Amino acid sequence: MTCPHFSISVRSRCNKRTGVRGSAVAGAAYQSAERLFSEYDGRTKNYSYKHPEVVFSEIMLPENAPPEYSDRATLWNAAEKVETRFDAQLSRGIIAALPRELSFDQSIEMVKEFCQENFVSKGMCCDIAVHDPAPPGHNPHVHIMLTMRGIDENGKWLPKSRKEYVLDENGERIRLPSGEWKSRKVDTVDWNRKENAEIWRQSWEEYQNKYLEKNRCPERIDMKSYKRQGIEQIPTQHLGPAVSAMEKKGIRTDAGDLNREIRKANRMMFSIRNMIRKLADWIGAVQEAWKELETEAAAKPKPVYLGDLLLAKLEVRRNERSDWNRYARTKGSIRDMQKVLDFADYLNRNSILTVSDLNEHLSEAYEQTAVIKTAVKSAERRVNTISGIRKARKDLQETKEVHDQYMKIGWKRRREKFAAEHTVELQKYQKADRFLRKFAPDGGPDEAALTAETAKLEKEIAAKSRKLEAMQGDLTALKEIRYFVKEFMPEIAPDESDAERQPVSIREQLERNRRMLQEKEVQTKDLQNMKTERRPEL
Repeated sequence: MTCPHFSISVRSRCNKRTGVRGSAVAGAAYQSAERLFSEYDGRTKNYSYKHPEVVFSEIMLPENAPPEYSDRATLWNAAEKVETRFDAQLSRGIIAALPRELSFDQSIEMVKEFCQENFVSKGMCCDIAVHDPAPPGHNPHVHIMLTMRGIDENGKWLPKSRKEYVLDENGERIRLPSGEWKSRKVDTVDWNRKENAEIWRQSWEEYQNKYLEKNRCPERIDMKSYKRQGIEQIPTQHLGPAVSAMEKKGIRTDAGDLNREIRKANRMMFSIRNMIRKLADWIGAVQEAWKELETEAAAKPKPVYLGDLLLAKLEVRRNERSDWNRYARTKGSIRDMQKVLDFADYLNRNSILTVSDLNEHLSEAYEQTAVIKTAVKSAERRVNTISGIRKARKDLQETKEVHDQYMKIGWKRRREKFAAEHTVELQKYQKADRFLRKFAPDGGPDEAALTAETAKLEKEIAAKSRKLEAMQGDLTALKEIRYFVKEFMPEIAPDESDAERQPVSIREQLERNRRMLQEKEVQTKDLQNMKTERRPEL
C-alpha cells in the first residue's frame, strides 16, 4: 500500500527556544548506522547497532565538491567546522516513505534520480540511507541529509549570505543618518525558500507515480492533504515508534484511542455520504423520467407527490397477490398498509411531500454532517491537548528534583556525569517543559478548569455522535422508502384528467384504503362463520 509521508526538517547546532544541541555528524551516524567521530565536540557517535535495518547508503556530490567528501565523516565534520554561530543551521533532513510495490533496485534508482535532479544538480551534497526495519518490507523509507552551503569552483564552502548595498534611482548608494551606507543581506543560494518544500513534494510524487506506472502497479500517490484534495475526512494522528509498539502489544494509549474514534467517525460519515449520493442519484433519475412524462402528457408541470407513488406501489403489490388465497391476500395487504403508514408518518413529520422536498432534505443532511464533523474534530483535538497538559505537569513534578540538582552543579565534568546518569529524567523534564510552554504558557488553566473543560468537551462529542447516529437513522428510513417505490417510479404516468385536481393528504388516502381492507377482512370472516354454521354434524 502506498504512503504519502514526506517530512522536511532542519538540524541546528542549538535550538534557541529549547536549548537542545544538534549535530550533523550524529545525524549522519544515525541514518547510516555507523560509528563516526565528531571533531566539534570530540565525541564518537555510535549507531552501529542499527546496522541491520540500513539496506543502502551512498553520498552523492556536485561537480565542485572535493573528492574526499565522499567519506561521510569528512563531509559532515567539514560542514560543521565552517559554521561558527552557536545556533547555526547544520543540515537539512528529509524522511520519505518508499512504495512497497517497487522492488529494492527500483526504489534505489528512483531515490537517486530524485536526489540528482532536485538537490545535487543545484549544488548540494546529498547523503542517502534507505531503512527497512524488521519485519522486512512493512515500512521501507529513505533518509536524505543535505548540506546548507554552496561550494565554489575551488571546492571551498560559500557564505550563506552576502552584503549588498541598496541603490537609489540614480544607481548611487544611500547614506543613512548614522553615516553608514544602507545595505541588505542577500542569500547566496535559494535552498531555504519555503516554496522549495512544495516543489520537492511535487517532484517526489511524480517520481513515485512514474515508477509505479513503469512497474504496472495500479496504485498512485497524491502528496496533497485531504483538504487540498477535496476529501472530507478527519486525518489520524501520527503515533510514532513508541506508541505503535505499545499498540501492537495490545496496550491502549490516548493517541491510539483518538485514532480509533476518528476512524469510527470517518466510517460513519462515509456511510452517510454514500447514502446521500445514492439517494441523490436516484432522485435525479426520477426527476428526469418525470420530466419526460410531463412533457408528453401536459405542458404545465406539476409536482411528483411521494404519497401517489406509495399508493401506486400498494396497488401493484395487490395485483401481484391475485393468485393467492383470500386469507394470504388480506394478511399481505395489511402488512403493506402498515409499512406505508409508517413511511407516511415519517414523511409528514419531516414535511417531505414531494421528490423536490426529499432532495432538499438530503442536501441539508449533508451540510449538517460537515458541520458536525468539524466540531467533533476540534473538540477531540482539544481533549488530546488537555490530556497532554496533565501528563506534562505530572512528568514535570516527578523530574523537577533531578533537574534542580542538575542546575545546581557548577563543574562541567560532574554536570556531564550527572546528566549521563539521569538522561531519562532530564529528557522527560525538557519534553514536559516544552509542551507546557507551547500549550499552557504562564501556568495555563488549573486542574479544576481542565477537568470542567474536558467534561464539557466529552459531553459535546457524545451529543454530536448521537446526532450523527440520528441522521443515519433518517437516511436509513429514506433508503427504505426509496427501495419500496423505486421499481414502480418509471411506470407511473400523470393522469391528464386530474391535471387540475388539488392534492389530497397522504394520511387521508392511506386511512381510506385501510378501512376498505378492514371491511373486506370482516366480510371474509363472516363468510367463513356462515360456512361453519351450515356444516352438518357427523
